[in-house]
Order: sequence, then C-alpha cells, then structure tokens
Amino acid sequence: TGRMLIDGQHEIAVASASGIRLQRLFVPAEQLAAAETVVRSWAGSELLEIQPLLGRAMERVAYGQRGKGWVAVAEQPRVRLDGIDLGPEPLVLVLDRIEKPGNIGACARTAVACGVGAVLVTDPICDVFNPNAVRASRGAIFAVPIVPTTVAEAASFLAQRGIVPHCARVEAPLGLWECDLRQPVAICIGNETRGLGDRWRDARAIDYCIPMRPPVDSLNASITAAVSLYECARQRQVGRSGGLGVR
Repeated sequence: TGRMLIDGQHEIAVASASGIRLQRLFVPAEQLAAAETVVRSWAGSELLEIQPLLGRAMERVAYGQRGKGWVAVAEQPRVRLDGIDLGPEPLVLVLDRIEKPGNIGACARTAVACGVGAVLVTDPICDVFNPNAVRASRGAIFAVPIVPTTVAEAASFLAQRGIVPHCARVEAPLGLWECDLRQPVAICIGNETRGLGDRWRDARAIDYCIPMRPPVDSLNASITAAVSLYECARQRQVGRSGGLGVR
C-alpha cells in the first residue's frame, strides 16, 4: 500500500519534520488534548486524523508494545537514485540483503550521525520501513535518503559518480585503518549470515576488514557499519583540519 507504521512520539515528530506525510495518528484517549496541541505545530497537521483509543485497544495497536505511546500511519518516502544529492564529499552506505529490520534502523541512525549522503539497500530481504527499522533508527531513517535498489543499479550509481566501494569482509588482508576514506567512498555491509559474497567483487572495489582479537572473528552488521562510518568521519575531520588523514 506504500504506507508504514511509526511507533513513538519522538519518531513521529522526526518524520513530520522530515516531510513525511502523516495520515492518521492513534493516541491514548487520555492524551487526546495534549496530542492535538502538539500536532498543531507540525507542517501539514490539518490533513492528519487523530484517533483516540482506550487502554486495551491502544496496547493492541502499539507495535512496540508501549500502550502509552503514539502510533502513526504514514506514506513511505519514495526516493529515486537519480534524485539524490550527495554534496561535495560523497559518503554512501550500502546494505546488501540485510535480513533484520533492526539492523537497517541502527545503520540509518549511525549514517545520519556521520553525515552519510544516502543509504542504498540492495536486494532487501525485509521491508526497509518495517516498524522495527523505524524504531531502531529513533526516526533517523527519515533524515537520510534511503533507497531500496539492486546491486547492478547501485554499482552503476556509484561508478557514475566516481565513488569507490569499500567492502567489509572478514577475510580481507587490508585493515580499515589502512584505507584512505577521504575520497568519495561507499561503505558496503553484507548479509548478517553470508556477508557480501561475490556480488560486490569488481576491479574498483576495495575489500577491508576490521581488526579484532580472537576468538572474535566478526561483528554485528550495524556495529561494522558504525565502526567503518566513524573512521570515515574521523579521517575527513582530520583532513579538513590539516592533519594526517590516515595512520
């Protein structure tokens, strides 16, 4: 239907501020007056229907099992690859065949924190705007262009813009700290179980690993994304201040 559930007052407020069109808002009946006051400050609030619910009904509607919270029905954002503006220092996050909505949401939250220009979700297995993804992102999923696409389309998009894919692989001989991430970069994170596989192997791609001590040999997908993106942010900040970008 092109619609989604947004669970939580904070997440709903972020969605509204990000231009997401809210269609209907469910609130606990005792919070109706307060909700009407808050909603009046939102853009497009005149189009939003507010539905109060009594306790048991609200508990059934609340996806996150927070019976005192708010739940909104909203239109999913539709972003095209050719409509993305990456700015002067392109940084892209690619999530390939991610299975868990919570990982998509956590990655989107880190992406916004690190100044990522777009998140490309290639051949997604789960719904990108699953309520768990929205909740895990704390609404940040609405603050960055997030585009479900294919590997071929994503690879073409990156190549046309001179963005070098950097692929997280456990077996890669090159460590993350050895990569120059000040250039236009795409950080590519693979499926939680199978990784990236051969789908992202080409002449342009650079494979890297995150150094770790045994017996640990891998990290959660969202943690791998966070470590990698913050290293990108660190190098770029050091580079702008005139210091050494890689060490």
